[in-house]
Amino acid sequence: MQSSIVVLFFIYFCSLHISLATMETLAPLIFLASLALSIYKKTWIWPSRMILIAFIGLVTTHAASSFANNFTLSQFLDSIGEFRWIIAYIGFLQFFNLFYKKIDYQKLLFFAQCVLIVGGFYSLYQFFVGQDFFRPNIQFNQIYEGSKYWRPNSFFGLPTTYGYASAMLYGLSLSFWFREKRKSDASAILAEVYLFISAFCIFLTFTRGAWIAFIFSTLTLLFLINKKVCLRALAVLIIFISAFYTSMPSFQNRINSIFDSTYIANHTRIYLWKANFDMFKQKPLLGIGYEENKKRINEFLDPYNVPEINMRQHPHSTYISFLSGLGILGLFFLLLYMGTNLKNTIKGIFLTNNHQRKTLYIGLLGAQMVMLIGGLTECNFEDLELNHQYTLYVALIEYLRQQDFPS
Repeated sequence: MQSSIVVLFFIYFCSLHISLATMETLAPLIFLASLALSIYKKTWIWPSRMILIAFIGLVTTHAASSFANNFTLSQFLDSIGEFRWIIAYIGFLQFFNLFYKKIDYQKLLFFAQCVLIVGGFYSLYQFFVGQDFFRPNIQFNQIYEGSKYWRPNSFFGLPTTYGYASAMLYGLSLSFWFREKRKSDASAILAEVYLFISAFCIFLTFTRGAWIAFIFSTLTLLFLINKKVCLRALAVLIIFISAFYTSMPSFQNRINSIFDSTYIANHTRIYLWKANFDMFKQKPLLGIGYEENKKRINEFLDPYNVPEINMRQHPHSTYISFLSGLGILGLFFLLLYMGTNLKNTIKGIFLTNNHQRKTLYIGLLGAQMVMLIGGLTECNFEDLELNHQYTLYVALIEYLRQQDFPS
């Protein structure tokens, strides 16, 4: 049974870049199996006090917000289901407590990298053709208006999700490639192929937020691993960006758009943020209700008289979304959860004496940086594919913390 659970986990890990349906199916199975085995073996462990406070605070704030905003029972149950990642977190924590030493992390990354290489070539096909073999209804966006090239989604529904998901795993793979010192075997060669293809495909998504998060994450990891390599990578990055900027008008326009408030995507975000901040000002403590900021966006956006804004949905910022939906309390508990994970990761990097755990800490720091930086301009925490990956990684961080710093 125990080996079956580990195999199930391997499949789940690979599914993080293929299928949301598989993620949503396997995560509960891993939780239930780990729960049963933990109870049977009497090895159940709890997250740290700060993480538990964050979980209890989020659920309690959501319940209070639902009551204050007169949610029906059906509305409350639908929205509370969005916090099922808390259950997944606790399940993954039990899983690592049971099976951490039985997982070959090099082999785990090998299989995931194989999947991502296939996904990378598939995204290259999409870049030129703009076609999805498996989901004919998926819409592709041109890299710029009038272009004959398309922003690839790979096996995801959106190029943004693909960009961020790829960037999160990239840090973990990069850390292992540098620190495990296995640079002449087949797995190291495959890792090098993966690192090149994945970085190139992140570029092809033309997702500005993913570019920024990916660059900051990668340079931070390189700085921690090898400062000389970091400086060389920075020099190469500057050369490549300069070359693309001067020779590729679409790339130049994309870079220039980062600082252009009149660019439609930026223009839209500014007014979505204004509307959501108005929601927060209306009910600053508990917000207008989780997920209600999406449903009531027209009510708060229409007074600005900006009919050209057609993305009338989520606010394109994790932090503003929690602020408007669950108020200052909801945002506080979210930041407590994220900040505690980040603090434990940094502490582990500098204080652990275990080589493999240090490698994991560094790689998982990169994944968190992608999520946290990207969350400034995307609701990536509410993107299920990304939340699955983030939840898994921070549960591993909590397990590692309990091994290195149990107090």
